[in-house]
Amino acid sequence: MGFFKKLLGGFGVPVGHAEWRRFQVPFVPEPGNLHKLADVIVETTQRIEGVALDYTPESLKEVDKILLRFHEDGMRVRYIADPLFCLGCYVGEVMCRRLGARWVEPPEPILGMFPVTQIGSSYSTPITKTYKHVMNGSEDSVYVFYRMMERDVPQQAADQVPPVPGSV
Repeated sequence: MGFFKKLLGGFGVPVGHAEWRRFQVPFVPEPGNLHKLADVIVETTQRIEGVALDYTPESLKEVDKILLRFHEDGMRVRYIADPLFCLGCYVGEVMCRRLGARWVEPPEPILGMFPVTQIGSSYSTPITKTYKHVMNGSEDSVYVFYRMMERDVPQQAADQVPPVPGSV
């Protein structure tokens, strides 16, 4: 069985013509449930691919491999939207667990319609990033995306430190 048939079939979708199959997310996709959707993709990826996603930054390289296969095989995001959403939740959960991010609703329409991660006063769009990776290829690596956010975390923390009284 091909990768996509296994992946989409692994989400409880009958195996058939790939363009007609859709995975239904098992939880309401709101900030409080996104960790559950990340767990769904961890379990499914382990079962189908034998790949252990362990919420480490290095595991994002495995997510990149999956997304790149989607891209190289010409998969249309609209037909794999729910698995992409779950992979984005996984990317965001790595940010939450490793960088201290938290899931929030997008504060401004420019950030899109999906929940976003917030670190300090900055927002990132890990769910949207998975869609972009499939559309654009490796130039939209989620591993690189994470590393760029990680690089900015110390500066964001410094930006949040209140000034010492009398020093302003």
